[in-house]
Amino acid sequence: MKKLFIFSLIFLFTGLNSLKANESCVMKSYPIPSFGVLISGNATFLQLNSSGGAHKERRQLNIKTTSTSHGMENGSIAKVWILNGSGEIVLGPFYLSDGETLSVSADNKWGALVQSETEISVDVWYGNEQ
Repeated sequence: MKKLFIFSLIFLFTGLNSLKANESCVMKSYPIPSFGVLISGNATFLQLNSSGGAHKERRQLNIKTTSTSHGMENGSIAKVWILNGSGEIVLGPFYLSDGETLSVSADNKWGALVQSETEISVDVWYGNEQ
C-alpha cells in the first residue's frame, strides 16, 4: 500500500510538471499596430485586417525593442524574424539591442516573431502609424 501511495505521488508530480512545461510553450499573438507590449519568451505580431484588395501594398514594417531591466542593455536583447501571411519565416533572425528599431519593406500581410529571454517592451507598426 505504501509503494502504491508513493508511486501515485510521483505520477501526480510528473504530470503537473509536464502541464507547466506545455503552458510555457504557448506563444502569444498581438495585432499590428501594437505598442508597449511586454513579452518574455516568444510572441508573434500579425496584421489582422489588411487594407487594399488584391494588390499588395508595400510599407515599412517597424519593430522596436526596449529593455525593461536597468543594467541589462548591453548586447542584443531580442531576436526578430519576419513572417509572411502564412506565418512562415522569410527573413531573419535579426538581433536587436535596447532601443533599436528594425525597419523592413513588407506588404501589409507580413508580421514578426520576437523572442527574448528577459522581459522587454515591443512596439510593432507599419509606416507612420506611431
